[in-house]
Amino acid sequence: MAMALGGCGGDDDFSLPQWDEPGRNARVDDIMIRDAHVAEPRGGKPWQPGDGVPAYVWLYN
Repeated sequence: MAMALGGCGGDDDFSLPQWDEPGRNARVDDIMIRDAHVAEPRGGKPWQPGDGVPAYVWLYN
């Protein structure tokens, strides 16, 4: 992850567009974080301690 966040950089026009997907969007220096969220549990039951919970994020540099 650290190597992915290190990236190249140098794009002064880098902006965070509006997205309709679930999750959160942010910008950290030259890295755009898009659609960061934890998956909803199936079957209507909440996640339990020790469950393997899928998490998703798109990183753009």
